[in-house]
Parts: sequence; C-alpha cells; structure tokens
Amino acid sequence: MGKWSFEELAEIENNGFKLIGTEVINGQVVLVFNNFMVRQIDLASLEEKQLPFNILEINKLFSFKEPAIDIVLDKEIDMIAMATQSSILIFDSNFSFQAIIKIGAGIERVVFC
Repeated sequence: MGKWSFEELAEIENNGFKLIGTEVINGQVVLVFNNFMVRQIDLASLEEKQLPFNILEINKLFSFKEPAIDIVLDKEIDMIAMATQSSILIFDSNFSFQAIIKIGAGIERVVFC
C-alpha cells in the first residue's frame, strides 16, 4: 500500500477492470470496479485504508459471475446496492460490506427511503 494516484487508477482500468462508481464514506473514497473489487482511499492522507478486496469473495458468493454495471449508496442507512444485468446485490456499507440481500429479475429501479 502507499499513496494512491490517478495514474494507478488508469493502469487498473487498462488491465480490464472498469471503474463503475465512487462514493465518499467516513472520509474515504470507496472505488468499486465491475469485477466487484473495492478499494478504499483515505482523503486526508491519500493512502489506501487496506488492501483491495473482492466484495463477492468476502461474502462467499463464488457462483456469481455477472459483472457489476452500477452502484448506489445510501449513507443514512449504510447500504450500497450493486447492479448487474439481471439482479441487484445489497451490502452493508459500514466497511464490513456484509451481503444483505440479492434481488432477482424484473427490476427496473431501486429506491432507498
């Protein structure tokens, strides 16, 4: 780990992992990629908070093969929704990223209230 840079992010995208979204949570930028990898960068120091991790692997969702296409975060209820072509996965965003629910086909929109 070390100081994060835009050049490093561009290099990751060149390796085939598309950045699908960024969110700011508790003074950190959370970067989410289409392969469900998550990076957390501290805004004050620009250093990674921890090693990058795969949100599916930490939740033992090994059979899930679709790439993520979008994310949305609700800071009031500490949840992050990650969409694929056929489903939406919802995780606790309070830095444990524990899986809460998977919603299947027929979804047009997710609204946090």
